[in-house]
Amino acid sequence: MDEQIQNMVNDIQEQFQLNNYFLKRYHIFHEKRSLTEGNYILNMEWFPNQPKEQQEDEDLNPKGTVSIDIDFHSKELYRIIFVGGISNPDAKDIFPTTDKADVIHWVEETTGLIFGKQFKIESEKGNTFYFRAAIDNINAAPGGMIHVEFNEKDELTLFSIDGLFPTEDKVVWEPFSLLPENMGNFFKEQLQLVEVPVEEDEKWMPVYMIEELYVKNDGEVTLPYDSLNKDIMNIKLEWSAPLQGPFNPKEEMDLSTEVTVDQAVANNPHPDNIPLSDHEKEAAINGARDFLRQKFPEESGEWLLHSIYRNSGYIVCELKPIQKTTRAFSRKIKVIMDQNTLEVINYIDNKIILEMFAEYKEANEVSITQGKAYEKLKNYFKVSPTYVYHRDEDMYYLYGKIDSKYGVIATTGEIVHLDNL
Repeated sequence: MDEQIQNMVNDIQEQFQLNNYFLKRYHIFHEKRSLTEGNYILNMEWFPNQPKEQQEDEDLNPKGTVSIDIDFHSKELYRIIFVGGISNPDAKDIFPTTDKADVIHWVEETTGLIFGKQFKIESEKGNTFYFRAAIDNINAAPGGMIHVEFNEKDELTLFSIDGLFPTEDKVVWEPFSLLPENMGNFFKEQLQLVEVPVEEDEKWMPVYMIEELYVKNDGEVTLPYDSLNKDIMNIKLEWSAPLQGPFNPKEEMDLSTEVTVDQAVANNPHPDNIPLSDHEKEAAINGARDFLRQKFPEESGEWLLHSIYRNSGYIVCELKPIQKTTRAFSRKIKVIMDQNTLEVINYIDNKIILEMFAEYKEANEVSITQGKAYEKLKNYFKVSPTYVYHRDEDMYYLYGKIDSKYGVIATTGEIVHLDNL
């Protein structure tokens, strides 16, 4: 074992009182943990000591196994999981109790984050706590998440932290000025008729609901909910002639993020954090068009190149039909490009998933107008202050998030909580 790895292993064994465990295996991964950060992560799997005759399949993690992820360079704890919910009895003094204040204090000590300043409680259910990224108790987006869980004996069995947590020097401070009563035009524009599947009836049900939107504090700039980590293009793909021959995927996607010790020591930036160049965007547009010319040669002008982004070391072009559907699930194709050769090597089509609903009955005829639905819902609309991260400036700006937890069934006029659909 590499000396640097051995030192980290020794430190973890001492820190978490793993005296009755042995290190079964370890791996190093290079993962993109947020919009701006790619971290080298040392994962360790600690097996509980037990007689040989009680040992299970060595390829499986027995109950009581402790899986720990730390940052290879900073040694920050990212995740600890006790398999089967069996905690380490020797570590009771270093883990928190289920008391909320104790959990918050332990999270602060473990992460270096400040409660109220950088994270807030998202939900608390029994022995499970969820926290999310915040700036002075105002939500941040995209939001980092923290998960803490205990077993029935009130012993900690899971801790994880993912995503981006802001610092004050990255915030453009200003008072929130967006009021619901002044946002009527935005609400009307975002109120959409959506058909949702009702599993028990195997039927589509039309519901008026708000499509989430971020509106900048000046009331001038808007950001769609799904645009925070992608380059939105919205380019119509057309061609005059098909490309001869079928499209043949060149290779399976290699989604493994495992790296060597030398690669981790080199500490190179994560490839997904490198901005797309104009040349790469142009190649992606042409590659997506040529893919359609081969795979769907008769569908010129029927597809929109919605967005381009990096993912897992590849360039991904997300395609959507120009003909919009009112259904909650719509067709989407992801065209995968090799980021070195800029060749299309594979694709992912969600058509198979959509076919699950092929036998669902059509929705009943709509009897409620959008205007009537708006009147029913206008007291349920929300404008929530949210700090939205601007990747190009590495700063957070204040926005209002437009949404509502309620909708109107378009056939009956009934107001429903969307979680109940």
